[in-house]
Amino acid sequence: MNPKKPKPGEILDQAIQEIRNASTAPDQLEQASANVRRRLQEEFHKVLPYPAVSQGDRIESCEDFRALIPAYLTSSLTSSRKLLFEDHIRECVGCRKAIESARHGAAPAVSPGLFKTPRSRSLKWIVPVAAAALVALALQTVTVRDLLWPIDVHAMVQMVDGGLLLFPVKTFVL
Repeated sequence: MNPKKPKPGEILDQAIQEIRNASTAPDQLEQASANVRRRLQEEFHKVLPYPAVSQGDRIESCEDFRALIPAYLTSSLTSSRKLLFEDHIRECVGCRKAIESARHGAAPAVSPGLFKTPRSRSLKWIVPVAAAALVALALQTVTVRDLLWPIDVHAMVQMVDGGLLLFPVKTFVL
């Protein structure tokens, strides 16, 4: 390898340094910013907002994303809203099904209340589990257990013929 030959990293560093040190004339800077502004406005005017979609509204729920489906299908969403919408569609199964049904011309088969948050799904199990725990606890009390399942044998030996075995007797103090 030739020791005088510059390395690729050195060439890149030198090019970056020359770009940083290059000065631009104010009129070139103004012209470049005008070109960028013109292109952005052209891009914005290519997109015709769908009447039901207001650009000032916030997108906060699946209902808001489902309201954007007609605008998405007619390609009238701005690029930023389209990006948000496509990202949500990748994550949300309900909205994905809604857009598929809209693409095939069917009415949305998914009702808004059908997809609940995981928290509401767990809340519906709290009441039955709590009721079962209370019933199990109530059945373990001494008075209920003695009434329903009397397991203690109360007997008195009057006469013994042969050997007598004595077993410990469980007594309850009330």
